Amino acid sequence: MDISSLTGQKASIAKACDKNGDSKLEGAELTSYNGAVKTISGSTCSIDGKTYNLDDSVFEASKSSSSSSSSGGSMVSSWGKMFDSFWDDINLSAGGTSGTNTSGNSTSGTGASGGNYSSVGNANGFSNQYDSLILKYANEYGVDPNLVKAVMRTESSFNSKATSSANCCGLMQLNAKYFKGDLYDPENNIKQGCQYLKSCLDAFGGNESKALMGYNMGIYGAKASSKTSTGYSQKVLSYYNQLKGSGLSLSA
Repeated sequence: MDISSLTGQKASIAKACDKNGDSKLEGAELTSYNGAVKTISGSTCSIDGKTYNLDDSVFEASKSSSSSSSSGGSMVSSWGKMFDSFWDDINLSAGGTSGTNTSGNSTSGTGASGGNYSSVGNANGFSNQYDSLILKYANEYGVDPNLVKAVMRTESSFNSKATSSANCCGLMQLNAKYFKGDLYDPENNIKQGCQYLKSCLDAFGGNESKALMGYNMGIYGAKASSKTSTGYSQKVLSYYNQLKGSGLSLSA
């Protein structure tokens, strides 16, 4: 079923059921959709046994707004209800296959076996304080360390104590509601941040721009959006390109 003509709550449900992101529902996706439509009650419905809030803030990426930390760093968006509804569906395992970005280059190392990166870029305005940890966990989860570092620059400006009004913490601005342990500890924060970034890349087939939208607003928020990039993703990719072309690096 082509979902492009759907509107309102049915459109929201269809987008949530469209796991392949191809704007079509077939097989299990269509079964989930048909079942969910029958359960609509006010602003909620049930998709595969889970209750979802159909308020626009769950599905529409445009509802997401950036927060600023007291330390002046640029913080990740307030995830709010979209993460409450969909967190259980996100696969945070280190497995999966590597993806391909819009330029056709691998963005996620060697997938389930991790990465084989040997260095992290550096440039003016970047700190190399956490490069060893970035390289360690980027390789563990198969993510380009330069992309990790670009996210870190955007999120916290390398301030490990940064906190946003949305309770996002540390170097990669992880929400304390969803991530474990001391998020102000650089190693714990970088480890889980790399793990989540890997999940975002896998969710969008390695498309860096959409993956970064997912990191910023939640995977399903990004899937529900018709946008292919945002100011956030463009900013991270600008830093990423600086690091890749810097010629300065920390070698493993």
